[in-house]
Amino acid sequence: MTAITIHSEGLGISHGDFFRIIPRLFPEATLRVRDDGAGIEWSDGRKVRIVLGVEKVRNLGLLRFPMTDVHFSFRECHQDFIDEFMVVFDRSFQKGGG
Repeated sequence: MTAITIHSEGLGISHGDFFRIIPRLFPEATLRVRDDGAGIEWSDGRKVRIVLGVEKVRNLGLLRFPMTDVHFSFRECHQDFIDEFMVVFDRSFQKGGG
């Protein structure tokens, strides 16, 4: 297996949202929180590194929404796992209205 990197531009999350929610997503894994994101490791050797970009603000009229670019790096992960991981991540950070 090789390393795979996924770049997601402008996810509607703040750094505060990320650091509040990420500890609950994968309780069976070891989470290491870092200043710029997190590292997640499973006992079978799978590893995911999440790096947060600079938090920005998107304005829609009088409304302001947080936006953050997020980079995911997967090591020792099969494509099925990556697909499932991204579904869990996306669902966990969705906000109403979708």
